This record gives sequence, structure tokens and C-alpha cells, in this order.
Amino acid sequence: AEARGPLLGAIFAPEENTRAYAIEALGRMRVERATRYMIAPYLADDSSQRMRDSAELALRRTVGAVPSLASGRVYLRQLIDRMMSGELPGRPVEGNAVELWRWNQERQEPVAMRLPTEAARLMEAGNLAYDLLRISPEDSDYQRLALSTRLKADKILFGPDQPLPQGAGTAYAAAVAAGPDAVEEVLAAALKQNEPLAAAAAAEVLGDIGGPELLRSQGGAMSTLVRALQQPSQRLKFAAMEAILKINPRQSFVGAGFLTQALGRFAASDGVPRALVAHTHSDEARTLGAMLEYLGYETDAATTGREVFLAAARNADYDLVLIDDGLTQPNASETVQMFRKDARTARLPIGVVADFEQPEYAQRIAEADPLAVSFTAPLDTVGMRLRVQSLMEVAGYGVVPEHERLSQAETALDYIGRLAEAESAYPFYDLISLSPAVERSLRTPALAERAARALGLLGTPSGQQALV
Repeated sequence: AEARGPLLGAIFAPEENTRAYAIEALGRMRVERATRYMIAPYLADDSSQRMRDSAELALRRTVGAVPSLASGRVYLRQLIDRMMSGELPGRPVEGNAVELWRWNQERQEPVAMRLPTEAARLMEAGNLAYDLLRISPEDSDYQRLALSTRLKADKILFGPDQPLPQGAGTAYAAAVAAGPDAVEEVLAAALKQNEPLAAAAAAEVLGDIGGPELLRSQGGAMSTLVRALQQPSQRLKFAAMEAILKINPRQSFVGAGFLTQALGRFAASDGVPRALVAHTHSDEARTLGAMLEYLGYETDAATTGREVFLAAARNADYDLVLIDDGLTQPNASETVQMFRKDARTARLPIGVVADFEQPEYAQRIAEADPLAVSFTAPLDTVGMRLRVQSLMEVAGYGVVPEHERLSQAETALDYIGRLAEAESAYPFYDLISLSPAVERSLRTPALAERAARALGLLGTPSGQQALV
């Protein structure tokens, strides 16, 4: 039993002899869990006779038969669906993690990897999808599924705020090999399925391998990258913006104005964590705001639903919103709906502060919204910390920390400077409209130098005055 883990890891070795030996050994041990890794070696046209023979022998020993092409497809597809539905691909370990055995090329041996549960499920689903693709290479759906799951897994594993790892065996390398058209299909599917991490990863790859043809309009419709610019996820929006700027189009494209808007929104960020509090009673708003400030948030207050929505739409730095269930103009339920209908605010976690005696209304609002939580007003900062933690949990990977927002602002300012420096080459971008956002970033010490350079190149009267 102790050998099973290392043998499962050896199946992923690059050397065929090692893989064949591992499959044969697992077959002799009749390890049913290893069956999933024997299907492609047996059925794939690109398998060598050695691998096919090893897989056939192991399958007959383990399950008493070998699959047909059709049954092999069904089996792998069912396994993928189970992974995506929450089944664990390995032994659960402490800290909401899973132990998976994989081959370590540097050490030339199998190693036990301790991975976050979601990353482990996605990694396993991605590997199984590649096996599906091997036995059905004509099916582009399998390629899209394999790329999407592995790209998302790498984003989770290495950090959503980090660039994708590159090099042999990575999801990035597989995406580059698949080409821009295939990666654009991954992006389009991720947008449709509301998978912002997979979409952001696909956009990142497109920025490195795509060309201006990715931005060309089909019948007046916006390109997939421009549609990604309009999504509520800040990381996806940034990845799409940077991809377009790396592609560096030299002629106008449908939706070019959204690129300018995104540049301004990111450039205007000061990175400081912020919270919005909307309450019908200003003294209650101040009390809640003071607790949030103790936890490190800069807070702003509003007294109506429309006021809190407009404040959130204007500033990309808000991490969370608290609204009183007695809010008016409009009421709390309609206010939450307003947030969700606008891409600028759709991903903000909202805490609905419930009435102590009648919390049902707030609870109904939260039950209908996956990014909302209902709770009564905290009595102290300890209670507020617990409530903020619950909001961060529902926000998940949508939370963008201070250092990442500052980095995004720096990048946006650098791009504004480059575009302004060669303004005549980009007449389709309204660069002058970016001056107010850059002027605002001038007040942030960490951004001041970049902002000053960009303002000098933009040369607007208000920008020149701000520099004085």
C-alpha cells in the first residue's frame, strides 16, 4: 500500500519506461484508482505498442476487461464531472488540502504534493481532459476543457495575483502550443460560464501570443478580449486590458473606449482598502465605519441606496459594502440588485445589516445573492472582524489586496505614459479623458512619479496645473 502513491506519481514521468513500469506495477497490485490513468495509454493512437501492452495487461488484471473507445470516453467524462462536482482526487489532509502524487522532474522521482482542494480537483480534471483529447483528438471541446481547468488550477496554485508559471509541462506551455484561436475559445467559454480565473489566465496567454486579428470585429460585434474588459472581475478586466495593450493594435477596433475606461479606473486606484457603509441613520453609519477603520479600512458613508451605488461605481478600491436593511431610495433589496447589474460593482461582497428583532428580510436578500451575507450589527471590533471575514469568504478569489491594486495602478500609469508619448499612433484612444484619473494618482506617494510623467506627456491644462 505504501508504494501506491509513488507509483501513481511515476505515471506522470516523461520517460516512457518509467510510466510503463508504474502502470504494470499498479496493475499487479490491482489498484482500481489507477484505472483512470490506463485508459489513454491503451486507447490513444499516439501510444506506443509498449505502453498499449502495459495498459492492457494492467486493465485486465485490475478490472477484468479493456474498454472500447466509446466506453473509455464515457468513463473519463464521468470522472471529470465528478471532480468538477467536488469529488476529491486524493487523500484529504489538514488545512482543506489534498495529497496528490506527481513526478518531480528536477528530483527525478515521484513526490507527494499538498494542494488546495480546488486546485487539486482542477489539476486532476485537466489531466483527465487531456487523456480524453488523446483518445479523441478531433474534439475541440476536450481541448478547451483541458486548457481551462489547468489554467485555472495554476492560477489558484501559484496565486491569482501572480503571472502564470511558464516552462515545459505547465498550463501556459500547453496553451501556447494550442495557439491563439484555441485560447480565445477558452476565454469565450470562461466568460460564458462565469469563470473569471480561467478567463484571466486565458487573456494573459493571449497577450503574449495573440495579434491584432483578435480584436477585429465580426459583423460589428465586440471581440472576446473587449468583452472580457467589461466583466466585473477586477483581475479579469486587468488581464484583458494588458493583453490588448501588449497586442498593441495600430487601428481602431470596436470597444476601444472600454480600454481607455479601464486604464483610467486602474490608474486612479490608491490601493488603500476601503469600505462603504450605507445606513438611514448617520450615527449608526459612523459607528460601523469606526469599527471598520479600526480594522484598517478607509470608510465612506451614504444614506440612500442610490448614493451608495454611485459611490461604489466611481471607485474601484472598495473591498466591501455594508447596507442597512432599512435603506431607502431604493430599498435594500433593490440596491443589491443595482450593484449586481453593473460590471463595476457586480463582484463586491455586500453585508446586509439586519434588524435585531426582525432579521428575516435581510436573510432573504442574502439567500438570493451568493455575494451577500446577512448579520446583525456588531457590538465591537471583534464582532466586526468576524463579519468582515464572512464577507471575504464569499468573495473568494475576487478579493484584490492592496499590493496588487497598487501594482495594477503602476502598470496602468506606465501604459498611459507610453501611449501619450506616441499619441499620433493611437488616435482611436481618448487619452485626454484619462487626465483626471492620473491627477488623482498624483496624490498617492507610491504612484506620484509615474503619474507626474504621464501628466507631463498628456499635457492637459488641468494636469499641468496639478504638477505645479
